[in-house]
Amino acid sequence: MRLRLRSVSLVLCALAAAFIIAREGAALSSSGPTFAAAVRAQFQVDLVFPFEHFDTASPHALLPGSTIAKPDVDTFADKGRIVRLADATLCHMPGINYGSPRGSTFFQQTGSPNIKSDAREARLLFGLDNETLASVKGYSLQLSKTRLFVIPFNRLNEFAAQTGTDPKCAGASGSKAVISRSLIATVDVTIRSQRPLPPDVLERIGKTLSPNSPVTLRWDNGSAYSYSVTLPDRWVGVRTEPQF
Repeated sequence: MRLRLRSVSLVLCALAAAFIIAREGAALSSSGPTFAAAVRAQFQVDLVFPFEHFDTASPHALLPGSTIAKPDVDTFADKGRIVRLADATLCHMPGINYGSPRGSTFFQQTGSPNIKSDAREARLLFGLDNETLASVKGYSLQLSKTRLFVIPFNRLNEFAAQTGTDPKCAGASGSKAVISRSLIATVDVTIRSQRPLPPDVLERIGKTLSPNSPVTLRWDNGSAYSYSVTLPDRWVGVRTEPQF
């Protein structure tokens, strides 16, 4: 019997939030606190990368109930995780009504300007090589206009059974998981360097952050070697459950 999925309404919580975490020090360490861990602690999701545009009709949409096949997952010492989706396969559930925004809350967290961060995270987020990484003093990321899609847990197996049989995912080898929660937000990125970053490095950072629609980092006037960019309405994080 065919499931009538068009009547299913999932919860979209609008979190009117400013979520800020700053990482700065004389040099980035290999074991410092990560932005990924802060996002996991606050929203119970793993950071996803790259930051794709929020569009429920896009093949890159990270909608609850969707199956992810063959994601690359990087785990840090502080239990932060980045799920890299560049080579992953996404299988979506058709015909879902995801409802409208509701609810609000406020959250703000500011990191100490002396905290050293994890150099691995900086490499993944910005595509920095060792030479550029050595000149970076720190970086900060701020999430605002955050929204959270949540799937009812008692519907998880039902959705997974549908998306997991999609030929794209059913035929994929390796690990598979179903999305139970996804986070959307505007991301403000700032990178501080000890010296000017050359144009090719700035271009590479912009392409790494948003490969399907590269962005341009701007020099912050009046601030020595500080560069920033705003990425409005991006998929930022997901919580997944193993699929067997």
